[in-house]
Amino acid sequence: QLDIILCDYILKQKPFQQEALTPFRTAIQAFHLDWISKKPACLITDILEEVVDKNGVKSSKALLYTHLPEAIRQDRWWWDFDSTGTYYAGSRTRMEVQAVEWI
Repeated sequence: QLDIILCDYILKQKPFQQEALTPFRTAIQAFHLDWISKKPACLITDILEEVVDKNGVKSSKALLYTHLPEAIRQDRWWWDFDSTGTYYAGSRTRMEVQAVEWI
């Protein structure tokens, strides 16, 4: 997602609560989607990150902070992003992915 790099940088510079960055994340994503949806296209994006730690405890976080464009065709699936525990040490990570096509 476009907002992740910027928000990670901001969080390294100043201590913010994650929730304080939600309007910023929403604005970045909404602007980008508004801009790209002016022409026919297909977008494939991860919308949810799910982590299962070594004890089987699940946690998840939303990656999409706005609405995707109205689609003529769409699909969702789970992607086993990291089953070996390297992205988050000792944990399995999967992403919920959504694809949308608009004209």
